[in-house]
Order: sequence, then structure tokens, then C-alpha cells
Amino acid sequence: MDMDGNGDFAARTFALRGHRHGQDRCLHAADIGEAPVQDHGETALLGWCSSPPESWVLRYAANEFEAGEHGGTHMDAPYHFYKPGKFVGELPLESLIVPLIIVDISSRVNGDPNFVLYKQHLDYMLNNNDGKPCMIIFKFGWSQFYTDRKKYLGVNERDGTLNFPGLSQEIAEWITTSYKNVVGVGVDVASLDPGSSTVFPVHQQLMAAGLFGMENVKLDTHVPEYGCTGIALPMKIAKGTGGPLRLVAICPKQTPTKF
Repeated sequence: MDMDGNGDFAARTFALRGHRHGQDRCLHAADIGEAPVQDHGETALLGWCSSPPESWVLRYAANEFEAGEHGGTHMDAPYHFYKPGKFVGELPLESLIVPLIIVDISSRVNGDPNFVLYKQHLDYMLNNNDGKPCMIIFKFGWSQFYTDRKKYLGVNERDGTLNFPGLSQEIAEWITTSYKNVVGVGVDVASLDPGSSTVFPVHQQLMAAGLFGMENVKLDTHVPEYGCTGIALPMKIAKGTGGPLRLVAICPKQTPTKF
């Protein structure tokens, strides 16, 4: 902590930056199938300075991890729909820890899988946060259906099509042309675009503008619309089009009603 010019304490932020998960990653020998090292007739795993004591019953557990980049709560990198865009492992930390705006339109959606959000549905202009970077998450009220795949995705068993709420291209254009400070957009449904979309104009519009997306956000508890800081930390995959996302909101005890 440092003292600022007024004699008050001002916080300093130190960022511990992780290595990207790619082909150049370093693995412990035990994780890549190498045999234990023989050290003066004793067996020791690489990483030990010496053999562990005989009284220590050593347990080492490690699993293979394999998953699609766009499952569960995840982030879409700009490269996902825009070839010159950044990979998820290239997104700067400064755009991942920013003020958070929650736009709760769940009462308007009212469980309607055909709902598409247009500007006319919003009772107020999105706050521009005084030009500071921020992320916006739209709450459709769909998290409650996540454990019911058929309901959540609106699966048509006859033809396999999907049907769930989403954003309109008009909203995407509005965000990217009127609110240059927005760095990321999230939804509590499976896609930024409505489930019935086949050309994904919202993805195309947002990611061509350099924004990242967040999908399947879990919003089944109250999060204040204003005043919180969003921390969106995806798995740092070097050439990832997206990745699993750990999303956190840090909110003050007394929540302001506006920025």
C-alpha cells in the first residue's frame, strides 16, 4: 500500500501473469509419462531435491484434460469469428478486470425462447462509464434452465434446431458504435446470437470490433447492475479461439445505483 498525495492509503495492483497453455508449455516429468529418476539407487520423482522420507507415503495424482473451448461458461476470443482478431491467450489483463454492468431483462423475456433483444426493450441508455473500459452482461433469466438441456437450448427433436433468447445485430452495432469503452459482452444463454441464428451476426459484429464474448454465464443469484468489478479469467490457451472461463464479480457492500 502507498500513501497518495492526500495522505490516504491507495491500493497498488500487482498482476501475476500466467504462462499460456500451448505446445511450448512445460510439464512435470510425471505428467508426460517419463520414468522416475534413479538417484543413487533410490527412486525419486523429478522435482524432488532428494528422495522423500520413507515415512512419507507419497501420493501423486494427475489426469489428462481434454475439452472443447466453447463448453460450459466460456469466453469467445475475437479470433473466433474474426481472423485478424486476438487469440484468447493474447487478451490483455487490462481488458479482463474492468467495471461490470449487468443488464437485467429477465422480466421482459419472461421465459420466452423466441425473445430477441432490441434497443426498444431497454428502458435506459447503457451507461458509458465515463469512457472507462467495462464489460456488459445481459441477463435473460436463462440460468435456471441450465440443468435441463432440452429447455436450455430449445432443442427441436425433429430437426435438431435450437431455440433460445439472444441479442440482435442492432444491439451489437449499438454497442460497438456508441460505446467504444465496452471490451466484452456476456449472456446467460448458450450464445450471444439467438439459438435459431445460422450466420451469427452478433458474434461477427462484436469480434470484428475486438470485443470478447462470454456465454453460459451463471446468473442465478442477484448481482447488482452497477458498482461491481468484473474479473473474467479464461484459460490462457496460446492459440485458443476461446476457453473455459472463471468469472467473478467483486461488489461493494453499499451498491451505487449508477457510475
